Amino acid sequence: MRLGKGIFLQSVYRYGNREAKLVVVTVVLVTVIVVVLVVVVIVLVLVVVVVVVEVVVEVVVAVVVVVVISGGGGGSISNSSSSKSIFLKKSKVYISAPKI
Repeated sequence: MRLGKGIFLQSVYRYGNREAKLVVVTVVLVTVIVVVLVVVVIVLVLVVVVVVVEVVVEVVVAVVVVVVISGGGGGSISNSSSSKSIFLKKSKVYISAPKI
C-alpha cells in the first residue's frame, strides 16, 4: 500500500491528479497481469514435469514387467520353454492331440 501511495504522490507531482490516477491504475493492472502470467507459467511447467515423470515411470514399469516375464534377460524365453519340456519328459507327462 505504501508503494502505491508513493507512486500516486509522485504521479500527482509530475502529471496532476487525473493523470496520476491513470498511472496508478496502469501500474496495478500491469502488476496483476505479470503475477497472473508468472503463476500460469509455473503451473504449466509443473504439469509438464508431472506428465514427463508419469511417462518415465510407465516406461520403467513396462521394462521391469517385460524383464520379469522373460525371466531376467534376452533369450531366456526359449531356455524356460526347453526346461519345461525337459521337466515334462522327466515326469512322463505326454500331451496327445485331441481325437476327432
